[in-house]
Amino acid sequence: MPQIEDFLKNIFAFTSDDNNSEEASLICPQCGTSLSDFKNTGKVGCSNCYSIFKNELKNYLHTVNPKPVHVGKIPKNADTNIVMARDLRELQDKLQSAVSLEEYEEAAHIRDEIKALKEKL
Repeated sequence: MPQIEDFLKNIFAFTSDDNNSEEASLICPQCGTSLSDFKNTGKVGCSNCYSIFKNELKNYLHTVNPKPVHVGKIPKNADTNIVMARDLRELQDKLQSAVSLEEYEEAAHIRDEIKALKEKL
């Protein structure tokens, strides 16, 4: 597991604000893990650390996965409406991205795909 630990160390090092006074003041009263220990190792010492380091964990999770929507797998025998609804969400995200990047021809194509998919639903 050294690869995961190194990954976590790099994420926390990248996202840290280097606020040493905050790091020194945040210590878990149950296990004694400090914020700097947590950032250096990427590990919490106990279940109470999740409450103590809540903001740091939120920042970390947002860095790792900025779009907190679980898409997961869809069972093979699932209703086709579930699959089409997921595809519709993906197309809407692509449309929003294309418009924000001012790729209007691509956006028009995606808009047409969305319209066709909505007709099937």
